[in-house]
Amino acid sequence: MLFLFGFLLFFYGVTSALGFIILPNFGEIYASAVLSVWILIEFLFGDRILLGFMRAKLIVEQNRIAYMLSNIRLKFSIPRVNLYSSRRVRGWHIIDNAFSSPVIVVNPDTVRKLSDRELEAVLSLACFVISRGVARKNSIYLVLFSIILSPLALCSILERYKLDGISVIIKYLLMPFAILKSYVLNGKAIEQSAIEKFLEKFDLKHELEAGLFKINTNTVAKRSYLFHICTETISLTHQEGKEKLSYYLKVKHGL
Repeated sequence: MLFLFGFLLFFYGVTSALGFIILPNFGEIYASAVLSVWILIEFLFGDRILLGFMRAKLIVEQNRIAYMLSNIRLKFSIPRVNLYSSRRVRGWHIIDNAFSSPVIVVNPDTVRKLSDRELEAVLSLACFVISRGVARKNSIYLVLFSIILSPLALCSILERYKLDGISVIIKYLLMPFAILKSYVLNGKAIEQSAIEKFLEKFDLKHELEAGLFKINTNTVAKRSYLFHICTETISLTHQEGKEKLSYYLKVKHGL
C-alpha cells in the first residue's frame, strides 16, 4: 500500500510538472485535474473497457462451467462472479473492480480441454484468489500501469505511417515503467504463493497442475504489447513474456 501511495504521488508530481512546463499559468492544476478524471473513469469503467478490447462475451446459458462456478463461489462466500469467454486471450483472467462484480474471462478452447475435475480445480483457484483480495489489488495496479503505458497504443499507428523514430522514443521512455510493473507484479511469485496457500486447504494438486498445464499450452493470435500488458497483469497463471521480448527486439532492430 505504501508503494501504491508513493507511486501515485510520483505520478501526480510528474504530471503536474509537465502541465506547468506546457502551460505555466495553472497548467499543473489542469494537468492534475485531467489525470484525476482519467483515473476515476478507469476505476469506474476500466473493466468494461478491457472486456470490450477482449471482445469477451458473457456466458449466460446454464452449462457445466456456469453451474459449477455457481456452486464454487458460494463455497468461498462470493455473492456473484460473472463468467465471460474470449478468443483473444490465451489463459484465464480475473478482473475484480471495486464497483462491479468480479469477472473471470476464459478461452473457450481451453475450457473444452479440461475435464470436470480439472475445471473444478481451476475455478476453485480463481475464486480463492478473488476471496483473498489478490485479484482486486492486481486490478488496481492494472488501472495505474495501463494509464502510464497507454502511449504504447500509438506506436503501431506511428509505425504504419513510417514514423518509427517517434515510436522507438516512446517505447524507450516507457520501458522503465514496464520493468517496474514486472518487478511490482511478479506474476510467477504471485501464482506460486496463491497455489501453495490454496493447496494447503484443498487436495486438488494433480487436477490443478493438469488444468494449468492445459491452459498455458493454448495459443492466440498476435496482440499489441499494451493489450498483453493488461491481460498479463490480471492473468490467473503466470505466462512467459514472449510477446514482450519480441516487442523490444523490434525496438532494438528499429535503431
